[in-house]
Amino acid sequence: MEKVCIVFPYSMGNDFMSGGVTKLVIQNLIVCSQKYETHFILPRDNMAFEQYVNENISGVQVHRVDFDFIASYADTSDFVKRLSLVSKRFVRAMKTRKNLIKEIESIQPSVVHFHAEVSFLFLKGVKKLGIKTIFHTSSIRFANSKIQKTIVVETARKYADFIISPTQSINKLYSNKNRFILENPIVHMYSEEKIDQNEKILSDKRLKFIFTGRICRVKQIHYLLEAFKNIEDSNKDNVAAYIIGKPNNDGDRAYFNELLQYIDGNRLDNIYFLGYRSNVKEYLKYADIGVLLSVSEAISMSCVEYMDSGLAVLGFNNPGINEAVVDRVNGILVQNGDIQGLSDAIVNFANHFDVLAEYKKNAKKYAEEHFSIEAFRNNLLKIYEVVLKDEKV
Repeated sequence: MEKVCIVFPYSMGNDFMSGGVTKLVIQNLIVCSQKYETHFILPRDNMAFEQYVNENISGVQVHRVDFDFIASYADTSDFVKRLSLVSKRFVRAMKTRKNLIKEIESIQPSVVHFHAEVSFLFLKGVKKLGIKTIFHTSSIRFANSKIQKTIVVETARKYADFIISPTQSINKLYSNKNRFILENPIVHMYSEEKIDQNEKILSDKRLKFIFTGRICRVKQIHYLLEAFKNIEDSNKDNVAAYIIGKPNNDGDRAYFNELLQYIDGNRLDNIYFLGYRSNVKEYLKYADIGVLLSVSEAISMSCVEYMDSGLAVLGFNNPGINEAVVDRVNGILVQNGDIQGLSDAIVNFANHFDVLAEYKKNAKKYAEEHFSIEAFRNNLLKIYEVVLKDEKV
């Protein structure tokens, strides 16, 4: 039996299920463990993730290793602090990458599947061991400057045996290397946690918008708040917004505080922060429109979950988002930063329930056609077969 090693680079603590890459990796582990001897490497601060895998995915050998990745940015407006944080992270990543390489060498897999752009740092070392590598790029946020993007792309093209991307916009960056569109799958991971019967969303009769994900600047949640403030008073009583998620670091928390201050200062009493929830799918049952305003995305797991739950999507016309949301078909797309456009779209949803019903129906259909777990499984296994046999797609 061939050995496959899957590498997850992020430290997630107890809230490991809050990231889209986590859910993608879980599906990767499920598929691979059914056919290959599967090893899973992740940073030490992932005890909860390790426990989840051990309890729910049989046949996976988990290795928690002391390693870190290079951070190209820190989410803070303080330049000195940002430079310090990034520099410290760089030094630690360079010092600890040998620990990851050593662990992979001891496993001796046939192929190593690296998730996320930040894993580019490890490609060369594994390639030197004579082990085949898959580079699974999931977002372009990490490489947010031309120099950074070039370094990541050229390293992957040079040292990865195969490159997987979820969208055409990301795929184009890796123009002359094995490339494959692998759309993120619908993830059916249900929590036993029930919604408290006192939660307002259960009895709220207004049109409900919902955001799920990390509370951070790149998600651009502030535009939603500004759009709600911009709505005419005659329409404000008809809509509400629920935000599920939490900040992960100091920069995130500073941004979160800015959002709370904005809500308080503008008396936006129809916007509710619910914090982190492990049972997001339960909340989606009571919402109408999912919100996705990120600077960029891969195929967002939140977007997939919105559509799978039969929600229309309100999004910015940004890379990744506009490859899943079809304007005026399964949602509405607005140009990035267009507050008036967002306000108009919110009112449009509220005033045209027949059109909204059609959008929701189309969203559910789109999810079933594009994000099925069966298609993900078949395509992923095809990739492994191609890599292991040195074939070309």
